Amino acid sequence: NIGFKSKELMECAGAQVEVIEKCSGHDGSWSAKSEFFPLSMLIAQKAVRVIEQAPADLVASDCPLAGLQLDQAGAMAHAGGRPTKHPIQIVRDAYGLSS
Repeated sequence: NIGFKSKELMECAGAQVEVIEKCSGHDGSWSAKSEFFPLSMLIAQKAVRVIEQAPADLVASDCPLAGLQLDQAGAMAHAGGRPTKHPIQIVRDAYGLSS
């Protein structure tokens, strides 16, 4: 493990970052299989509950598949409001480089 490089990158742009270490329940193609999808959502909802409690404006994941999984589980849990972004998107926006 080389640390939390995405956290360090976002902090360089002035963000205050709280790391939440919870499984998104995606695990590659596992959650895309119909027989495992319901279980993957249960796993992801554990992370969503922690995210919902965080006093954050943004949610980030450096894994695009995990981000999609969290967004989907969040929508199912009615979390809403904070779609998961990739850290580089957050840095881009922080520097006003949005298209």
